[in-house]
Amino acid sequence: MRKLTKEILAQMIAEEKVKLNEERSLEKVAAQVPEVDASQFGGHLVHKIDYIKALKIKEAKLQRSLERIQEESARVKKVLMEEL
Repeated sequence: MRKLTKEILAQMIAEEKVKLNEERSLEKVAAQVPEVDASQFGGHLVHKIDYIKALKIKEAKLQRSLERIQEESARVKKVLMEEL
């Protein structure tokens, strides 16, 4: 057991004050945020999912294009090596 001194008691009180101030500030912030029905976010998520799908399609096209470029580059290097 520790002896309860003035310094320890003052420190404990200061810590509790900080905790109370944090709780109050969180309550103030929560009071300012409007409540929104979850169904309103559904459409937003659908748009993001559609966007991701579109990006994947675009990525696949770019990947095929990159493969063609790499094949052409390899072919040109092979021809160049044969000519030397």
